[in-house]
Amino acid sequence: MIKTKLEQFLEVLIAAIVFAVIYYIVKLPIHNIPITYYDDGESLYHVFNILHGGIPYLEDHSHHFLGYVIHFLLGEKIFGLNLFLIKNVAFLNQVLVSIAVFLVSRLYFANHVALIAGLLTIVAREPFVLGFQIQYMINFYLYFLLYFSLLAIRKQNSSYLLLAYFLSSVAFVYDQRCLALVLIPIVASFQIIGFPSFKGATKSLTFYLTPILASLYYLYKNGALVPFYEQTFLYPSIYRIGSRSMIDLIWNAICIHKHLFSHMNVWFFGSALIGSIALYFNAANASPLSVKEKRLFTVILIPLLLMPSVGGRDFDYYTITWLPFFGICVAFGYDYISKQREALKLIYALLLFLSLLFPLVAAAGFMRSDMLQRYTGDGFTEVSEYLNRNLSADDTVYVWGYRMDLYVAIHKLSHFPHVNYIMIHPDRQVIGEDREKHIYPKYEDMFLDKLAKNPPTYFVTALHKERDELELDSKAQSEVFNAIDQRYEQVFESKKDAYNGVISIFTVYKLKPISR
Repeated sequence: MIKTKLEQFLEVLIAAIVFAVIYYIVKLPIHNIPITYYDDGESLYHVFNILHGGIPYLEDHSHHFLGYVIHFLLGEKIFGLNLFLIKNVAFLNQVLVSIAVFLVSRLYFANHVALIAGLLTIVAREPFVLGFQIQYMINFYLYFLLYFSLLAIRKQNSSYLLLAYFLSSVAFVYDQRCLALVLIPIVASFQIIGFPSFKGATKSLTFYLTPILASLYYLYKNGALVPFYEQTFLYPSIYRIGSRSMIDLIWNAICIHKHLFSHMNVWFFGSALIGSIALYFNAANASPLSVKEKRLFTVILIPLLLMPSVGGRDFDYYTITWLPFFGICVAFGYDYISKQREALKLIYALLLFLSLLFPLVAAAGFMRSDMLQRYTGDGFTEVSEYLNRNLSADDTVYVWGYRMDLYVAIHKLSHFPHVNYIMIHPDRQVIGEDREKHIYPKYEDMFLDKLAKNPPTYFVTALHKERDELELDSKAQSEVFNAIDQRYEQVFESKKDAYNGVISIFTVYKLKPISR
């Protein structure tokens, strides 16, 4: 029976409500903590900077592409600018990604199968996901453009492809690693009409280039094109991997995929593994996929393998883009197993049940954990309240440490554009003598010059160890501490345990009056 558009919409709406409720439940343990992952504080500051007239890459250095803030700027129109903005946008994004998985799965299977696929996607790695990493937003673009590309093939309608090209372009504007996503609509184009006509190719190219050219024009108009190139191309390709050989990078590209099973719900991983075998190796006459559609599911493996591999670092969140794909695989596994013996059906049903049960049980345990029961704040509230009481309109502030959300709490832009200091002070995965190779000399000189000539009224250090216990150093950090020791006086300090068990030390220093 053919369903009306209203019936189809209601099915999607019901699925969205189910996804939202389950996601809300698994996030309850950290529901009241606005920033549980410090990268989210950086995202918040990028939005804050733009909303207050700052130009990205000029007044706010960042190795992320310009489109990185699109979701948050749109979210600000709904939720307003506050410390919970990133979490609220994450909630919407995760529900939308699960809807994309639901829609893809529903092309081939019943609603209840598609619902299971979406549910497993939204609870994958929960409840221990503390932040909203870039890869979660990449999933939004990747799986909706996959859906539109599949629709284009199934309906032999190139109009859907234009949406897919547009989404792949916005994804590239969002993150450099998304360049490979355009392969999906390109391959889909040849499954519709064999060889695209000149008119069709021109329309596709127009839809693809428009977001890219618009972002480049914005940067050019505001004089930020050169720093954009330096911070998002030169820095990642030269300095961020400065101490890594090509062999190291290739080995890391292989080994990083260990996180697919080491940081995943093992029941979900097992279910998805069975489903992937059904997806790719099921006999053609038994598969719900046409040959053309299977080509699309094959080409998606290219960006899925490439995107985690080009980061040059070993973090589990680089593999997040696989999670919705695994959800889709589960749907194919469900379909395949449903045609097998009863014993196999029971085993697979048990796997799916445990896959859904584990995050809920873990969330309940996490909520009762000693770590969260003892948590009373990490000092962020106290330091922001102190600054709000004492700052004048003319005072300037610079935070040395990875707590960029503090600027939003005190309603001040950073005194220096080096808000994320990764280009002058490498992250924790770079140690010893290698650290010097990961520093961008031009930006280090820029920072040191600004520090010497125009120091801020207030310095705030946000550390997880006492200064004399810090193991990671840089010339920039040494000069910051020297300036503090020579020209500033301590006026406030907070030392508390953070939610994740590490110590959080906020120290506020005020510039001493010039002696006459």
